[in-house]
Amino acid sequence: MEEREPYSSSPEFGLLDRFGAFLRLRRQEIRLTQRELAERLDVTDVYISRIELGKSLPSRRLVGPLASALEME
Repeated sequence: MEEREPYSSSPEFGLLDRFGAFLRLRRQEIRLTQRELAERLDVTDVYISRIELGKSLPSRRLVGPLASALEME
């Protein structure tokens, strides 16, 4: 599978992909594992992985806690 650049403007790199790439980069910047982030949000690391892979968006209830966990407030 070909590696894609984060935030690519190509049509196949959509909103879910861009958000997932951003989430992964920010999580890595603050040195959290997927498991650590998941524990802070009371979700599974599989859920975090699905978001980072562009397979899912976070639920509305997670938007605020996710911003806090990623130190974006």
